[in-house]
Amino acid sequence: MIIIATVETIETGTFGTVEMEVKDYAAGFAQLRTTVPDGQRIINVRVQRA
Repeated sequence: MIIIATVETIETGTFGTVEMEVKDYAAGFAQLRTTVPDGQRIINVRVQRA
């Protein structure tokens, strides 16, 4: 499955998308939280099944 997250840069308010291919949602979400850089926050997360 693919986790697709919308992230916002806190300082500028711009939005971006981060995609990760994972086998387990919980582990993938935990990994996603650690890969989002400082100064950005996760706004929305959705799953796309392959």
